[in-house]
Amino acid sequence: MESNLLAVAVLCWLSITRERAFQPAAIASFVARLYELNAGLFKLAPTGTRTPGGIWQKEEEFLYAQAQNLVSIFGRNTGFPLALYYNADIPEQHPRSRLRLEIVGTANDHRQPLYLQAEQVQAADTADAEEKKYAHETEVLQHRIGWNVWGEGSEEIDELDSASSDHIDSQIRYGFSEGELNISDNDGNTYRGYWEIL
Repeated sequence: MESNLLAVAVLCWLSITRERAFQPAAIASFVARLYELNAGLFKLAPTGTRTPGGIWQKEEEFLYAQAQNLVSIFGRNTGFPLALYYNADIPEQHPRSRLRLEIVGTANDHRQPLYLQAEQVQAADTADAEEKKYAHETEVLQHRIGWNVWGEGSEEIDELDSASSDHIDSQIRYGFSEGELNISDNDGNTYRGYWEIL
């Protein structure tokens, strides 16, 4: 996670030193999207695997093309000389990193690139997995989300409201994989609950 934050900090610093009027929120959003694409690539090719001789799965090719397009558009809009590369061999100091961002002509070029790094997900043991059952599931940011609500009348709630979906979306973008929920029904009653990436 630190390496993702470093990427945001370096790009914000570059924006200031080059006197570009570029919003920090746009930079954070750019890095968050690269983080998601890196996580998708890492899931398809985890540690110990290597993309052999340019042979890609269709899903890998699609995600990498999205990442390249994103960097190209962002670089063109900001004027930053950016290059994105795929880590066939994952560096030891940056585990779970399939993508690295280089800023040509700066200290963060090929000598010290910015690594995007997927979150470390702890494997749940079988007993713990059996205890955690969710009454409802939905999809947010291409993640399968399990969620529950409780309290009198909560059995009527079978769908997330837009505020709850937006809340989960933002939490995932900040690197969280689970958290609390507050869901309101049509009558204005609020129910507490919990969500988790399955």
